[in-house]
Amino acid sequence: FGFGGISIPKQQLDKILGKNIKGGYIQNVKEAVIAFKNEKLKNNHVSCVYLTGGASRMDFVREIFMEVFGLDAAHCPSDDNPSVIVSQGVAHLSYADIKAKEKEAELKDIAKNAISNYDWDTNFKSLIGASIKAKIIDKAWSIMIAYRDGTVGEYLTLKENRTSSGEYVGMENSSDHNGFRLVHNIRGLDKRIESEFKTLEHYDFIPICRDAITQNIINSVVAKLKEALSAFDYEPSSIEDLQLHGLSASVTTKGVSELSTKFTGGSDGHIIYDAVASCWLAMGTFNRYKDRWKSDRKQHYEYYRLHYANIFTDYRWKDFLKNNIIYTGISSAKSQTERYLQGVIDEYVSYAKLAVFFK
Repeated sequence: FGFGGISIPKQQLDKILGKNIKGGYIQNVKEAVIAFKNEKLKNNHVSCVYLTGGASRMDFVREIFMEVFGLDAAHCPSDDNPSVIVSQGVAHLSYADIKAKEKEAELKDIAKNAISNYDWDTNFKSLIGASIKAKIIDKAWSIMIAYRDGTVGEYLTLKENRTSSGEYVGMENSSDHNGFRLVHNIRGLDKRIESEFKTLEHYDFIPICRDAITQNIINSVVAKLKEALSAFDYEPSSIEDLQLHGLSASVTTKGVSELSTKFTGGSDGHIIYDAVASCWLAMGTFNRYKDRWKSDRKQHYEYYRLHYANIFTDYRWKDFLKNNIIYTGISSAKSQTERYLQGVIDEYVSYAKLAVFFK
């Protein structure tokens, strides 16, 4: 080897570089290649190694790769012009960056518009409200069925068909009207309704409608971005599905009271009062202690089913859900969706860079 009038014999150069000498430069390079083969490539078979870059001009580099990978000269070729490979790679990568950035900006605009055009408050409250309404109606329905079937009432100590305070009870199908008895009365039904509705103050309705909310966002927002990506012949695959956290919705104390009163109020327009009144030509004193016989309970239930199965009118439900539900986490869900879409875009940009670079 030599330049500038100075030459060094190859044998002397090998000695300077420490060929076959532990701790020598060449030996260190060889050990690094062996470590790469064992630790990075594991047991994967290598059929060919292409050498490029300025360092590939050194003869020992080719010798090391041929020895470590068991290759002949034909399967360990060297680049004819290795010195420019780095600059060429930088140029290709810069071009790939520019092209990918153009598409990234386009996709960000699509995502931004989809998010801003989605009516977060209205859509969330509509979906959650529908679930809340269905849950309340279902709870009321189950109470009325239990009342019809005789499993709702209260235990009272009776003497000759009257309570200890003197209220008339009038038990059904029993000759023994004394003692501690289950009375199927309206007071017991009222207590059951108030108790069941009270639990709604601490009930979070989001778990029963989270999937519907997520799917609505996917169909309305995420789909816009995926449609744009399909135009680039790309379908997100490795990114996980959208998951939303931190949402909550519950009924206020005022709302619970309003629901209970709708059932238990003692005048026209209240569900249980109207159901009991349906059994009489004229409603006298509203006796909440009286045992309601099976035929009457059935009629009360049928009246409820025909007239009050939805509890409120559609207009009244709309007003109830607007004024009596506490919603939290909607703005957080929006932020989570923004981050999710950014992740989809980032995944695509990585793909696009590789596609352009290796084109």
